[in-house]
Amino acid sequence: MKKLTLFLIVLLLAACTPASPAATLTAVPEVVVSEPTKAAEPTAQPDPTDAPEPTEAPEPTEVPLPEIAAVSITASMEGFAAPAELPTGWTAVTLVNESDGRRQAALYRFEEGKTMDDFAAAMAEGTPGTPPWLTPIGGPSGVMPGSSGSAIVNLQPGNYVMLDPVPDENGVPGVAKGYILPFTVTETATTPAAPEADLMLDMVDYAYAFNADAVSAGEHTIHITNSGPQEAHEVAIIRLNEGATVQDFLAALAPDAPPGPPPGFAVAGLASLDIGEEAYLTVMLEPGVTYGLICFLPSSAHSGTPHFMLGMVGEFTVPDK
Repeated sequence: MKKLTLFLIVLLLAACTPASPAATLTAVPEVVVSEPTKAAEPTAQPDPTDAPEPTEAPEPTEVPLPEIAAVSITASMEGFAAPAELPTGWTAVTLVNESDGRRQAALYRFEEGKTMDDFAAAMAEGTPGTPPWLTPIGGPSGVMPGSSGSAIVNLQPGNYVMLDPVPDENGVPGVAKGYILPFTVTETATTPAAPEADLMLDMVDYAYAFNADAVSAGEHTIHITNSGPQEAHEVAIIRLNEGATVQDFLAALAPDAPPGPPPGFAVAGLASLDIGEEAYLTVMLEPGVTYGLICFLPSSAHSGTPHFMLGMVGEFTVPDK
């Protein structure tokens, strides 16, 4: 009886216990295996030999330099006549002498801040020599009446004065007769190149260094410099008479010399040139002729003694051929 009861209880419990749900199987999606992607074909590199030639940079355009300016100064019986303004750079200055005496157009550059008023005051004081604030840069010299002479000088911007310091037979300098004229040099964008020279003349205290062995008959351009070291210098080129020397010419200029013209005459000349400055002269030399070189400037270092008395003379003869 007990066994039957126990069997019924077990059977009842089994009927009351809920059944576990059946396991649901999820379908696994089919894996699609892609075909491997082919690597891209490499891009062909251009053949360097097929590349266009590089474009060459254009050659720089050379700006032609202006030609050397030409300026004319006229010396009449009343004084100088010339342009009030001159260009910067190398300039050919020609002095036309329509007066009755030998003339020079010495060019001086004012130190900045100095004017003609300062120059007039210095002249009024009677101080010998050139004021230190005036720089001599050359100019045509030794021009006889009825003729002309030229010099090529280097003009820098600033204020200038041209004057004739050469005394006449009575000892009166040209500047005291009115041969003085101020002018201005204005700056320009370009300046001409220096002229070409075939002869060299260096002025020193107190001699000329000249390459006379290069002299020949015909036209020559002389490059003139001043190596100092103390003073400004000038040069007068004298055509000597046949058989005469430069000393004969100077002796004829002495106060006690016999009356009559000296044995020669100036064919070209450069006015006072300061230490470190340069200029050019063009001169025609005749075959077989002897020429003299003379500096007439008074020496500020030797109590006004003329440079030629300190040895500043020279002489050369042009070959016949």
